[in-house]
Amino acid sequence: MNAHTKRLAFASAVAVALVGITGPASAAGRDSWAYTDPNTYGTAIWYGNTDTFEVCDTDPDGYAVQGRVWTKADKSDMQKELDGGDSGCDRLSFNKPAGTTVYIQICRYNSASGAAWGCGTTGRGDAS
Repeated sequence: MNAHTKRLAFASAVAVALVGITGPASAAGRDSWAYTDPNTYGTAIWYGNTDTFEVCDTDPDGYAVQGRVWTKADKSDMQKELDGGDSGCDRLSFNKPAGTTVYIQICRYNSASGAAWGCGTTGRGDAS
């Protein structure tokens, strides 16, 4: 084996080793936003890079907001988060495999009766 062939073989081995070390790039999540209808009583935000769902009541009208997050068409894995009557927003972790499509929605909510209404359009994002 001449010197040139040895250098090519070494460079090839290094390239293969580097590919094995770095591995594939991880999928970045896609964020999504949802608002209550017909006015902005609250917001729901999906943070795709951290798989975090945030619900914010933006109107001090005596009602809360209920955020909903799910991945399955039948909504069997739906989780709900309430916010209202305090300062700040509420968050929940909703870990799903990278690339999973996540759906979110927010509704006005009456804590006394347990009734939700005025649900906004469904938002869509991705898990990371």
